[in-house]
Amino acid sequence: MRNPARQPAPEPEPSPLDGWVSGLVEVQKRLVNDPTYHYEASQRGF
Repeated sequence: MRNPARQPAPEPEPSPLDGWVSGLVEVQKRLVNDPTYHYEASQRGF
Protein backbone atom coordinates (compact mmCIF):
# COMPACT_ATOMS: atom_id res chain seq x y z
CA MET A 1 0.00 0.00 0.00
CA ARG A 2 1.16 3.48 -0.79
CA ASN A 3 1.20 6.20 1.81
CA PRO A 4 -1.01 9.00 0.45
CA ALA A 5 0.64 11.53 2.77
CA ARG A 6 3.98 11.14 1.01
CA GLN A 7 3.58 12.80 -2.35
CA PRO A 8 6.55 13.58 -4.59
CA ALA A 9 7.55 17.21 -4.73
CA PRO A 10 6.08 19.03 -7.74
CA GLU A 11 8.44 19.43 -10.66
CA PRO A 12 9.98 22.90 -10.80
CA GLU A 13 8.96 24.95 -13.81
CA PRO A 14 11.60 24.47 -16.51
CA SER A 15 13.10 27.76 -17.55
CA PRO A 16 13.66 28.53 -21.25
CA LEU A 17 17.40 28.32 -20.62
CA ASP A 18 17.05 24.80 -19.24
CA GLY A 19 15.17 23.78 -22.37
CA TRP A 20 17.86 25.31 -24.56
CA VAL A 21 20.65 23.58 -22.64
CA SER A 22 18.91 20.20 -22.74
CA GLY A 23 18.29 20.71 -26.45
CA LEU A 24 21.97 21.44 -26.94
CA VAL A 25 22.85 18.27 -25.03
CA GLU A 26 20.54 16.28 -27.31
CA VAL A 27 22.31 17.73 -30.34
CA GLN A 28 25.69 16.78 -28.88
CA LYS A 29 24.47 13.22 -28.31
CA ARG A 30 23.21 12.98 -31.88
CA LEU A 31 26.48 14.35 -33.21
CA VAL A 32 28.29 11.51 -31.47
CA ASN A 33 25.86 8.88 -32.70
CA ASP A 34 25.24 10.26 -36.19
CA PRO A 35 28.05 12.26 -37.85
CA THR A 36 25.82 13.21 -40.78
CA TYR A 37 23.51 15.00 -38.35
CA HIS A 38 26.14 17.71 -37.93
CA TYR A 39 25.41 19.08 -41.40
CA GLU A 40 21.66 19.13 -40.83
CA ALA A 41 22.08 20.77 -37.43
CA SER A 42 24.37 23.45 -38.83
CA GLN A 43 21.74 24.25 -41.44
CA ARG A 44 19.21 24.85 -38.67
CA GLY A 45 21.50 27.09 -36.68
CA PHE A 46 22.64 24.70 -33.95
